[in-house]
Amino acid sequence: MTSKQARLEKTLLGEATDRTPVALWRYFPGDDLRAADFARAIQAYQQQYDWDFINLTPAPTVSVAGFGVQTEWQGHPSGRREIIRHMITRSLHWTDLRPIDPLRGETGKMLETLQLITTDDTPVIATVYSPLTQAAMLAGHDLMLRHMRTEEDRFRTGMNAITENTMRLIDSLRRVGIVGIYYVMSEADFVTMSEAEYQAFGVPYDRKVLESCPDRWWLNILHVGRLAPMFDLAITYPLPVIHWDTCAKNPDLTTARAKFSGAFCLGVEAEAHLNLGTPTVIKTIARQIQQEFAHRRLILGANDVVPVTAPWSNLWAVREAVEVMS
Repeated sequence: MTSKQARLEKTLLGEATDRTPVALWRYFPGDDLRAADFARAIQAYQQQYDWDFINLTPAPTVSVAGFGVQTEWQGHPSGRREIIRHMITRSLHWTDLRPIDPLRGETGKMLETLQLITTDDTPVIATVYSPLTQAAMLAGHDLMLRHMRTEEDRFRTGMNAITENTMRLIDSLRRVGIVGIYYVMSEADFVTMSEAEYQAFGVPYDRKVLESCPDRWWLNILHVGRLAPMFDLAITYPLPVIHWDTCAKNPDLTTARAKFSGAFCLGVEAEAHLNLGTPTVIKTIARQIQQEFAHRRLILGANDVVPVTAPWSNLWAVREAVEVMS
């Protein structure tokens, strides 16, 4: 039997495998408040579906909670917690940011959860948010853009602190046995800003974070913006897998595959298919995408986190769709 690591490694190399690797991940609101409960929930989810890797997905604000951002679980179907208090309200606040001890607070809980997860041969990765994505959480998207464009020096001071904080988290993650990170670049989207702006205010800080990752991490996945992602910029990053929403049509899938030689993680839609669809439709879509890729360079997944309201049968349909090669 092919191990999950071997299956994934062959996929990253573009080689044929016994079947297409598959993984869906989700938030666990409420359970993620305590490391033991969070780890137990993740393991139960993994035992239920037997994904080819586990992506630890704490609340997106995990890295900025220590700066003073406050969130609240309000029952959103995605499982996301809502930000109820931003830390940045004036441009001067960017200069107040200081790196935080990653072993404390929410990041400490994330690290403890990873230490508590026990699996057989299932690789584990952890979600890490880019400095610019964290900046949007700290100030709110619109205010961040205003400060970025009008108070560059103060904003860059804050970005340096956020980047240092993220690199400290990466250093701590080295010690918990993961094999990579799921790196979220939500702001790398033309709806958000121009590519020139992202080159100036995103890329330098992304590079520092990614260069701090150890060479032994072999399953690093890059997630780019959803509506109009900066795909050409994203493929210049040294990560072997891109998680990308094909609904954006920017570029189309054929063009994307020609431009990027690595692997793609994509397939079904979280809301339209997993939450509101049927097993029959999901299996049809999943098998079509596998055929389009000829069962190579593809990790079957969804375009977003699995909604907490998604029927189990729909998730089973994704898992079962890779069992029969067609």
